[in-house]
Amino acid sequence: MNDVHAPRVALVVRSALFAEAVSKSLEPAGIPVTAIVSNGNSFDALATTAATVVLVEARPSVTETAALLRRIQLVSSLPLVIVGAEASEAELLELIEAGCCGCVRRDASLHDLLEAIQNVCCGRAECSPYLAALVSSRIRELARDLTGDADAPSLTPRELEVLRLAAAGLTNKEIARHLRIWLQTVKSHLHNVYTRLGVRTRRAAVAKALRLGLIRDS
Repeated sequence: MNDVHAPRVALVVRSALFAEAVSKSLEPAGIPVTAIVSNGNSFDALATTAATVVLVEARPSVTETAALLRRIQLVSSLPLVIVGAEASEAELLELIEAGCCGCVRRDASLHDLLEAIQNVCCGRAECSPYLAALVSSRIRELARDLTGDADAPSLTPRELEVLRLAAAGLTNKEIARHLRIWLQTVKSHLHNVYTRLGVRTRRAAVAKALRLGLIRDS
């Protein structure tokens, strides 16, 4: 990889130690790394980086990682690869919707990481038949949304408030404490949201609300 066409990596992490470990791992392959240690709020350095791919350290939950990807895409159009993710294939669909082009699991080898970087830089994506079917089904669902009723479902101010907090990664108990309402009231609001949006899960509700413009990433 030691040539002018070698990948150049921007690494978005939460800790300098993780950044150093990844940088040292990629050094023998001749891949330069620019580390960006961020608490998740500022990625301005990505706007001027000479990188060809961005490696993003996974957050504790899939929802948090997806929200992070969306924030990164506000300042960068580079392909994004998640590093250290623990996600099922169904959860990977949420990450793909958020802009993920590749995923390297926590127990992956250096070879897996190098392969993922090369695949993304060459415009290739590897996925199982099951994941491919999920993506295909999701595309059909999006097409139905675009050709269906243009009016977004109507949610009450309180339902929107609960949904925004859910999108931020708060649990039902945390939402109840934050809003000073009963836990059962939170569950009731979320049930109403699911019904109006035509979904069955919190992740699906957040994804659809973002797509319809009912809420925005924080």
